[in-house]
Amino acid sequence: MSKTTPSHPELGQWADGPLQLLTTPLSTNPTSASVFVPCASEMAVVHNMIIRSFNSIVIQAPHFEPVDVVDFVNYALMWHLLVKKHYEGEEHMLFPELEKCIGVEANGIMDGNIEQHSRHAPHRGFPGWAQEYSRLSKSILEKPSSYSGEELVSIMSSYGKALQEHLVDEIPTLLALEKFGDKIPVRELNNKEGKAVMGALGVLTGLVFCLTVTDTTHENGLWKEFLPILPPIKWLLQNVFPLWHSSWWRFAPCTPSGQPRRMYAAPA
Repeated sequence: MSKTTPSHPELGQWADGPLQLLTTPLSTNPTSASVFVPCASEMAVVHNMIIRSFNSIVIQAPHFEPVDVVDFVNYALMWHLLVKKHYEGEEHMLFPELEKCIGVEANGIMDGNIEQHSRHAPHRGFPGWAQEYSRLSKSILEKPSSYSGEELVSIMSSYGKALQEHLVDEIPTLLALEKFGDKIPVRELNNKEGKAVMGALGVLTGLVFCLTVTDTTHENGLWKEFLPILPPIKWLLQNVFPLWHSSWWRFAPCTPSGQPRRMYAAPA
C-alpha cells in the first residue's frame, strides 16, 4: 500500500492512508473549460469516499473491544454496499451509455475498466476478496465472538493495491473521452448514474455513510457541496437520520457534516 502525507496530523492516524487519496483533475486545472474535467473529478471524489472508508476499516479493525464488534462490522458492510452500488452503476449504466454514444469509434474503450471490475467488484459471481469480505462480515454478525481484526485486515490488504489501481486508472480514461466532444452528454450521464446509485444506498444507512466518509475540507473545500442533495434532505441526513445507527458512525472518519474527526478506535 502507498505511503501518504497526513492531511490531518492533529487527528492521529487517519483515513488518508494507507491507500492514497486521489487528486482531482479540477484541483490541478481549475480554469479548464472542458466538462469532462469536473465530471472526472466528481468520479475521483466518489473514489476517495471508497478509499477513505477502506482506510478507516483497516486502521481500526484490530483496536476495539469485543462489545463493539457488531457495530464495527455493520459499519464495514456499508463500505461493501458503497463499492457494490458504485460498480453496478458504472458497469450497467455509465459504461454502456458511454460506448453507445461513441458508437463504432468506441472500439472497447471501457474494456480495461470493465475487466478490472471483473476482478474487483463485489457484485460479480466470481470467487474473490469481495465475496470473502462479505461472507466473513455476515458470519461475524451471526457469531461476534468469531471476529478477528487481523483476518479482516489481511483480506482487505491483500487487494488494496489492486483496488486503488482501478480507482486511479478510471479517471484518465474518463478524461480521454473528451476527444469525442459533443457525442457524449457526459454531464447528463454522470448525473443519471449518480442519482441511481444514491437512490440504491438507503437513506438511513448508505447515504449517511457517504456523508461520514466525505471530507469537506479536502482540496481546500473544493468539494464541500459535492453531494447533490436538496438542503432540507441534507439537513435531515446530517442531523436526524444518523441517530438511527449512531453507534456505527462512531467509526467514521468524518462527522455527518463532513468535518474530519479522530476515529473512534484509531491508534493515537
